Amino acid sequence: MSSTSPDPDVAAAKNDLLLAYRVANKARLNGLRCSTGGSPKCPRPTWYPGDRVLQAEVGSDLLHRLSLALAPSIHQVDNPRATYIVSAKTRRRSLVLAQKTDSGTVLVLHGSPSGATFSQFVASDVNSAGKQDRRHLIAEGHQVVDCLHQAGYHKVLRQTHNNTPFLSVRGNGVAAPIVDRSAGPPVVKTGLQSDNGSYVVGIASTQKDAFAFLGVNLGFPGGSTFDGSYDGSIAMISMQAGRRLAGYRADRAKVAACAFSLPGASGHPQVAPKRFR
Repeated sequence: MSSTSPDPDVAAAKNDLLLAYRVANKARLNGLRCSTGGSPKCPRPTWYPGDRVLQAEVGSDLLHRLSLALAPSIHQVDNPRATYIVSAKTRRRSLVLAQKTDSGTVLVLHGSPSGATFSQFVASDVNSAGKQDRRHLIAEGHQVVDCLHQAGYHKVLRQTHNNTPFLSVRGNGVAAPIVDRSAGPPVVKTGLQSDNGSYVVGIASTQKDAFAFLGVNLGFPGGSTFDGSYDGSIAMISMQAGRRLAGYRADRAKVAACAFSLPGASGHPQVAPKRFR
């Protein structure tokens, strides 16, 4: 076999991903929802159903060949016997599916209403890039901590877990950075807890990831009462505690000044869209 011959494992993975994409696309068409009330027809579908709906739909076709799994990102695609739905992408226009071969190649299908394209990575490169990206985000989280320290908030608190919309700290102070995967892609979460409220800063790699972080947390029960904003790849969510509105706004302004001064922001934050509520 010549060095230019296609890898049979990659070819097999490509066939599996194309099959999964066809079934996923069928599920999207069957469950199509339209925002225009005037016409029952939607000539250009723009959404995919939820990841677990897709898992059930696609899994029924692949049941006798390989298992279907969910992964928050391609960094978690590790079982060569599974086809993965990259779950953070299944509620937008684009759908991402991935599969790892026995040789360590990760093949990724990027699907949209207009078609599908492929990309592939060496698993070690994917993991290395993911670790480097997380280190960079954590470093920016420490920049927020230092900024809040200079603003007069001196106590730093360790976060105990990361699966809640707000900071998992005991007492008042600045929350040490922690990696949060509640929205799928890694987002570094830090911020401030005070008598006036809770203020969460989410530092993502891209604006899409920041939107995913906002969507998950503002969609949490009670999320309609939260204040959300974003700028580039930086998101901020806050909730007032008690009745001191002036104190809440003052703390929020200081946290926002620290958050939206990071390189991932332009300095012009916007209020989170109502579709997140």
